[in-house]
Amino acid sequence: MRYNDTVSQSGEYLRLAIPLLARHAMAANPVNYAVWYEYVAGRNDVLVQEIENLLKQNAKLNETQLAALYQKHVSEFDAEGMKKLSLEMRQLIVSIADMATHSGAEAQKFSHALTDRVQRFNSGEMSVEALRDVISGLLADTTAMRDSITAIQGQLLESKSKAEKLGHELKRVREEVVTDMLTGLLNRKGFSQALDSETVRVSESRNLSLLMIDIDHFKKVNDTYGHLLGDKVIRFVGMTVKDRIKGKDLAARYGGEELAVLLPETSLAGARSVAEEIRRAMATARIQRLDNGQAIGAITVSLGVAQYRPGETHEALIARADAALYRSKESGRNRVSVEGD
Repeated sequence: MRYNDTVSQSGEYLRLAIPLLARHAMAANPVNYAVWYEYVAGRNDVLVQEIENLLKQNAKLNETQLAALYQKHVSEFDAEGMKKLSLEMRQLIVSIADMATHSGAEAQKFSHALTDRVQRFNSGEMSVEALRDVISGLLADTTAMRDSITAIQGQLLESKSKAEKLGHELKRVREEVVTDMLTGLLNRKGFSQALDSETVRVSESRNLSLLMIDIDHFKKVNDTYGHLLGDKVIRFVGMTVKDRIKGKDLAARYGGEELAVLLPETSLAGARSVAEEIRRAMATARIQRLDNGQAIGAITVSLGVAQYRPGETHEALIARADAALYRSKESGRNRVSVEGD
């Protein structure tokens, strides 16, 4: 995503975007602001149309909807950036191919020169002058080949450095696409890709369990303390979850105040234990207000646990984990429910 707006233009878009944030009761965080900025700028036709359709259905949009719009229409690969990366990689490949061709030509030239010297030696007796000419030519050819190899080595080292730099840049772009900006966990797109990958590996001897996690009474936190503290709560829960999983386990911000955790090679009993550890860690933690450092009440989470059944759809797995999560909510919150309980 590239922005080349002037100070005047960006100021006008700011003036138009802020009232939209207020009208829809949203925090002015980077995700929400980016979506409304794109909307008022009017350049992203698909995004504008989807927002218009949503507004026809609901007077207000929520942050979960905006997060989905951001992932779908704003945080995709930067087309210009990817075009630039592709062009640079293509140029690098052409450069290396040219070096290889040049190296082959130089080697062939050197080979022909050596063959010529050998033939002159094999032609019979040579005078001192002729022998001196052969030796001088051989030294000149060897020096030229050595210089050519040295130049190619330097070019190859430079090309290697460029390739590594492009690789790091491509990795950064890819990570940005599947990373939630607020928590640093996977976003919903990253979660979906991870789920695709992990379900392929499931077999009779390899389980896959899923935790769905929801922050209890999160709306009350936002209403009482404001969205900045709400963001801090989401980040803290994300950090707590991440600290209590390990190995191949993957955590994601599924949307709003809901998180998801994939637990490869983990049974329902093992997943229940992980869920209980997360629940206990949150129940005993305390978060301070941003303005005066005062600790607010306990922040708790409710969790649902389900295990993937080979061949089922991802939607079915998520639905069962969500149903278990809903039972935790109905039963008083701050608890873990497992499918089948």
